[in-house]
Order: sequence, then structure tokens, then C-alpha cells
Amino acid sequence: QNQEILRERERQRMIKAELDGQIREKKERQRQEQETERMYDELQRKLARDAERKEQQRIDDAKRKVQRDKEARDKQMIMERTLKQGETDRERAQEALLVSKLKKELELEKLAFREQKKTRKQQMADMMAENSHNQFLSRIAQQKEREEDKRLQKELIKTLEAQQSKEANDAKQREEKQQFFVARMASDVLAKVEEKARRE
Repeated sequence: QNQEILRERERQRMIKAELDGQIREKKERQRQEQETERMYDELQRKLARDAERKEQQRIDDAKRKVQRDKEARDKQMIMERTLKQGETDRERAQEALLVSKLKKELELEKLAFREQKKTRKQQMADMMAENSHNQFLSRIAQQKEREEDKRLQKELIKTLEAQQSKEANDAKQREEKQQFFVARMASDVLAKVEEKARRE
């Protein structure tokens, strides 16, 4: 009977030991599963953070590129406006100087013409006072004077038109040179911006 009791106790002990082992294995599996799940969650969070950081970096890079492009365009526009304004100011100053010079020359020519005409009239008057023959000659001289006046006026108009035509051609050439210069500078600036963008 004692042996049966001992065998029963041993059997219960073995059953308990087996149950304890199963419980430990179950707990270990649960722990491993929890650890695996924790590591998986941590990995997902890390991947999400990395993806968010990369996306933010991409957005920031795009914003910086847009800003750089805008600054480059603004600088180019300022440079073009400055060059154009400078050329316009120079052309206006040159035109004003030329107009002033032409006015002075025209006044001098008018003054010389009036003096010459006055002198001729006086000479004709003196000649007319001498004799009747001179009166006839005076009429001829007056006719020639009128013809000379018309000729001089035509020459003066022709000279002024030639000067205006030359100034217009000069202004056109300056404008073409300025446009070529601005286009070349704009092309250089654009090339630099594109080269910088490619490097980035």
C-alpha cells in the first residue's frame, strides 16, 4: 500500500512537472510572440519615420529649388531692367544733346542768313539809288535773291532730314546691340542656373 501511495505521488509529481513544463513553454512562446510583435511594430514605426523624413526632405529640396529658381529669375529681370534703363537714359541724353546742338546750328544759320539778306538788301538799295539802270539790275538781283533764299531753304531742310535719318539709324543700331547684349547675358545666366540645377 505504501508503494502504491509512492507511485501515485510520483505519477502526480510527473504530471505536475509536465504541466509546469507546458506552462513554461506556453509562456515562452507568448513572450517570443510578444517580442516578435514588438520588434515588428518598432520596425514599422522606424520605416514610417524614415519615409516621413525622406518625404519632408524631398519637399524641402523642392521648395529650396523653387526659391533658387525664383531668385535667379528675379536677378535676371533686375539686371535686364537696369541695363535697359541705363541705355534708355544714355539715348535720351544723347538725343537731347543732339537736339540742342541742331537748334544752335539752326539759329546760327538763320542769323547768318538774315545778316546776309540784310547786307544784300542794303547793297541793292545803294545800287538802285545810283541810276535807273541799276533799278533794273536791282529787280534782277531781287529775283535772284528770292531764288537763292529758296535754294538755301531747300538745302537746310535737306541737311536736317539727313541728320534726322542718321540719328534714327544710329538709334536703331544701338537698340539692336543692346538687345543682343541683353539676350547674351540672359542666356549666360540661364546656362549657369541650369548647370547649378544639374549639379544639385
